[in-house]
Amino acid sequence: MQGSPRTEGAGEHSVIAYCLHHPETIAVLQDKAALRRAVEELRGRVLSFHGFVGELVDQGHLSWDEARSAAARYRRTYSHARTPVWWPEG
Repeated sequence: MQGSPRTEGAGEHSVIAYCLHHPETIAVLQDKAALRRAVEELRGRVLSFHGFVGELVDQGHLSWDEARSAAARYRRTYSHARTPVWWPEG
């Protein structure tokens, strides 16, 4: 994984643009500014990291134990990340 971005940039813009032109896709972003822009541009077709992992669990691709492990690694790497209120405790 890359280091924490300082603000939205060309990479985030390309993800948003791709999703805008491919309505079957959902943007997965971590940058706060990019998330806000994607909410506006994509009318909510956007997920954060925890939202994405939660969807993987809901669809049966990961267990909650695997999801919690991945999320813990993510939060160690990205100190700004917080556990969402809906995230189940282990």
